[in-house]
Amino acid sequence: MKNSLSISLVPRNVSLRAKLLFSFLVIAGFAILVSGLFFYNRTQQTQNFLQSELQRTVLAQSSQQLRSTINADAQVFDQFLGNISAILIRLSTYQSSLYAQRTVLADGLYWNAADKLLRLPDGQFGNPKTDKASVFVPNTLTMTDAMFQDMNLNIYLDFTVPAILQSASDVSAIYFISEQGYTIYYPNIELARIAPPGFDARKQPYYQAALPERNPEKKPVWGEPYQDTAGAGLIVTGSIPVYDEQGVFKGVLGIDVQLEKITQAVERIRAGKTGFAFLIDRYAHPIALPQAGYTLFGLTPEEIEPGQPLRQTLFGQVSGDFSNLLLEMTIGKSGVGTLTIKDTPYYLAYTALPTTGYSLALLVPTAELDEPFLASQNRLVAETRTTLQFSLLVALGIFLVTAVISLLLGRTITGPLLRLTEVARQIQGGDFQVRALVETNDEIGTLATVFNNMTGQIQQSLVQLEEHVAERTKALQASLEVSRRLSAATDPRQLAVDVVEQLQAAFGYYHAHIYYRDEQSGDLVMAGGTGEAGAAMLAAGHRIPQGRGLVGRAAESKAPVLVSDVAQAIGWLPNPLLPETRSEAAVPIMAGEAVLGVLDVQQNRVNGLTEDDVVLLQAIASQVAISLQNARAYQETASRAELEATANYLAQRIQRASTLEDTLQIAARELAQVLGARRISVKLVAPSAKKS
Repeated sequence: MKNSLSISLVPRNVSLRAKLLFSFLVIAGFAILVSGLFFYNRTQQTQNFLQSELQRTVLAQSSQQLRSTINADAQVFDQFLGNISAILIRLSTYQSSLYAQRTVLADGLYWNAADKLLRLPDGQFGNPKTDKASVFVPNTLTMTDAMFQDMNLNIYLDFTVPAILQSASDVSAIYFISEQGYTIYYPNIELARIAPPGFDARKQPYYQAALPERNPEKKPVWGEPYQDTAGAGLIVTGSIPVYDEQGVFKGVLGIDVQLEKITQAVERIRAGKTGFAFLIDRYAHPIALPQAGYTLFGLTPEEIEPGQPLRQTLFGQVSGDFSNLLLEMTIGKSGVGTLTIKDTPYYLAYTALPTTGYSLALLVPTAELDEPFLASQNRLVAETRTTLQFSLLVALGIFLVTAVISLLLGRTITGPLLRLTEVARQIQGGDFQVRALVETNDEIGTLATVFNNMTGQIQQSLVQLEEHVAERTKALQASLEVSRRLSAATDPRQLAVDVVEQLQAAFGYYHAHIYYRDEQSGDLVMAGGTGEAGAAMLAAGHRIPQGRGLVGRAAESKAPVLVSDVAQAIGWLPNPLLPETRSEAAVPIMAGEAVLGVLDVQQNRVNGLTEDDVVLLQAIASQVAISLQNARAYQETASRAELEATANYLAQRIQRASTLEDTLQIAARELAQVLGARRISVKLVAPSAKKS
């Protein structure tokens, strides 16, 4: 800030009242009106300017805080539904690969529809409860060989879907609706016995929405929430079309997802003292709304019959401003607005969930969110009012003042306020480092001190908010990147390598590694590790018995283990390849109650790992568990398909042989090619003649 030349006729380190009293003894009385009006006018201008700037700052900070909160939670919810969409995409890709092998897989060696299906009394077809899936054919269809072969092919969903249902607790059902009219439903609930005999799933909204003419992008589509008929609460159905390897439409895959965890998480979101969050669908039906919201909007919780969608809507419940904001929410927009409900002003922050088109909102009274900033504003107004009162009392005592001395006196009094105004303009431009110069010890100096304290508080709030947003953004980005890599993983070992490398790159951990559980011995065998130490341990086949060390303890207890200082930990196993380890966290990789492995990270400083790291690692471990099961199921399915195709081919060749010699030659030659043997011989032993 530039220095300015100022002339003062009185000592600088005295009160404003003393300065005006000294002027009374020096200047003429007629200057009291001029100097008083001049000072009052400039002080009011400064106060109005500072209040205006503070009001804009308060609005910007409150809006930013709400945006950060709502966007972070919305990303978590949308990521959950996005993971379900990824499951649908992987399953549709898997079914397309089945059609590419129809000549081998549709022969009924694994499961034969012609043998398994039974006609029920009302004419519909079903299968036994012992099968992994329910197969349902309505009584309006005529069974054909083509339909039998299509069922024999698609029943290979047995090798992937049950594992998904076991690992994804929020998924209540997965099913395939063939364009021929039959349904394969997981889990096996004997659908043919509980569904109407003529029920045609092809007429349902989730099937119609995924048809090629309505979904040319071939992406997952989500319907509206409805009450589950099986008592699972509020659910939503996602569907995706299935095509064969030639691009011919074959049917629709559906998945039912329970919304209970999302609604509970929404109701736990808070802002201020009484603020709350709510979730609505594309028609403003409240999916999740706490009791405070029902009370505020004058509603009562809706009683929904099983199988029926939401009926209650928020449109028309409160003021027109709220309806306008609801309209923006239902068309997928994001923003922050203000409205008044029952004479109380509120902030409303809202953002869309792109996967489903739902909208998450946060409603909070403006007074609660702006309270820390408004306190600073009140202090500023009080100090300014005090300064004016003192100045007016002293000014009333001045009765002799001249024009020149009045001008000098006015400059002496208002100079610090003008410079304070200049500081406020710099803050308005975004420079929160600038501070007002405290030139005197009077009331104006006090005002400058209060202003500096207020600016410091705002700057500190900004820094803390930016740090919090940066940490949340970094964690979400890392989690999204890990999810992206996990969704494409088909090799369990490569999966482990990708996860540990991404964790170390994103969070700067000293070391990260993954152990898989050996099903025979129960030992934890290292599958992926970072750096040279990880490569060395992998090469040495590093393993840890269950129960030993932090990794073994995590596997045995099925719970995360966090040690902030390994030097103080009982049972910690030091590793000579990692001499700088100071803190460690081990998180089990679980599939239901089964331990698949352990995710372990280490840091080279005491207290380098916290509970926040454990929460992040648990989320990633859950994703690793799903991907690991999918990868193993994928490898097992591929191996079985290859073995069955080889056996079928060999059987066909042998069946074409006309003589025993041809049969033996074909068997020997084909087995040599399959087994990679240089030579195979067949020895026939004649039975010995019985003695008479």
